[in-house]
Amino acid sequence: MDEEDAGLGDLVVFGAVKFFTQALIAPFHVAKILQQVNYIPCDDFVVRVQHRLESLPTQGDGDGDDDNSGSPADGADSSNGDASSTGDGDNVSELADSIYAQATAPAVVTGPGSAIVVDEQGYLVRTTFSLSDPVRPQYQLPPQDGSLFDTLSNIWRQPDEGLMSMWKGHVAHWLREMMELVVQPTLEGSLNDMLGLPDESIPLIHLDRPLPNVFTLLASRVVTGVLLSPLELVRTRLIVQTVSPSSRKYNNTFHALWTIRHEEGISVFFTGTNLYASILLHTSKSIFKHCSELFIERGLGLKSEERPFLYNLCELLWNLSDLLITLPIETVRRRLQCQIDPGVRQEREFRTLVELRQAPYSGVLDCAQRLVDEEGGKRSARRRKSVADVASQAALERSWYYGWGTKRLFVSIRAQAWVDLAMFFVTSLSNLQDNLES
Repeated sequence: MDEEDAGLGDLVVFGAVKFFTQALIAPFHVAKILQQVNYIPCDDFVVRVQHRLESLPTQGDGDGDDDNSGSPADGADSSNGDASSTGDGDNVSELADSIYAQATAPAVVTGPGSAIVVDEQGYLVRTTFSLSDPVRPQYQLPPQDGSLFDTLSNIWRQPDEGLMSMWKGHVAHWLREMMELVVQPTLEGSLNDMLGLPDESIPLIHLDRPLPNVFTLLASRVVTGVLLSPLELVRTRLIVQTVSPSSRKYNNTFHALWTIRHEEGISVFFTGTNLYASILLHTSKSIFKHCSELFIERGLGLKSEERPFLYNLCELLWNLSDLLITLPIETVRRRLQCQIDPGVRQEREFRTLVELRQAPYSGVLDCAQRLVDEEGGKRSARRRKSVADVASQAALERSWYYGWGTKRLFVSIRAQAWVDLAMFFVTSLSNLQDNLES
């Protein structure tokens, strides 16, 4: 009995220490997630969306001939050659139609460089991405494409947010980590026992035949990640939602779990795009986290004791490869987690602290493609002017970095790469000092 009490006490102490240590870096995770999900279209894409909106039927078009009485898509296809002539014309049409469809019985009035959409009650529907748009929600932050510290500063200054918003979703993240410590080793041990493999406590590098244990390790981590994915989804939505009392949808972790299950069904956690993204992310993360030593020593034949500099260099390249592969998957997954099926009946709308894409993504590849097509181009520093003014900026030559169109897939990669570089130099200097002393 005393041993059980001691074990329980150790678990409580460990959980408390983990809770507070995770709290130290939680604000940076909040800033990163907000940047990952924030929809920031490039200037030329904004202009094409605006042109598409201007081509939609105006109020009174239905009284004309039959050629003008079709669907918004039909009207645009016949009058807007700019959108259809571009490689991402379908993206433009889908997003513009999604904006247009927000009005139950819309009427569009084209003005100088802008399109105004109102619903059947006469209320304005937001159709631009300008910060000066009067329909833009007051609780929403401006585009977050700066540093993590810039985002934290914006959260601090935002009304209704403030200091405590930097720890949104922290409880959900802590619960997930604590549950993983119990579920994953148990599952891996069971798989090893079933297959007659060595104990999981033995490092992979010390095994004569490590591949079977690698597979059980990866399988246990992927299954654990999928089982605990509801807490990851809840964490993302808690961070992304505004905490404005009049607009907040989820009150806490458990309320969010109940609300999502009640409105969207339990299948949203374990099927469809969220399932595919979870499997991809946890597989790639597990490979890079647990197979580095095995790859460098067994695959490349390098020993840290014999060639420490080359060994550290390989570790650095391995960690950078980890960022290049897992960050895009993580970004796509975050965006898919924020999506709510338009057909779902919500008791309260999901209002977000940063702007999300109004038209939903259809899957992992679709999301990645649209991140490149719609957000990969050049963007003015602050889109405070009308879209007509932005049109003059869209023709500016793109830098090589933006020319690749992948910037939004690698949010905060520079900060994390600098951390890896710093660790490389510290380790190299430490090894050099040891060699000089010996």
